[in-house]
Amino acid sequence: MINDYGLSQKETAQKLGLTPAAVCQYLSKKRGKVDISDKKLLQEIKISAKRIVKDGDKIVISETCRICKIMKANGCLFK
Repeated sequence: MINDYGLSQKETAQKLGLTPAAVCQYLSKKRGKVDISDKKLLQEIKISAKRIVKDGDKIVISETCRICKIMKANGCLFK
């Protein structure tokens, strides 16, 4: 959201329902150390980001669940 849509860390945090400090930790890889190389999954994440930028916190949970289901189906998540 920061790179693709020019949002600030604060704006990104508001869209995702996080604190700016949490966003900073994700960006510095202190949180969420996940390497995603699957191109289809990355495309789906970009779609979710676009939807969240547009609709904000109304759809964060549903988009997060959507991505988790895709990851689980592809064996990216542990049971």
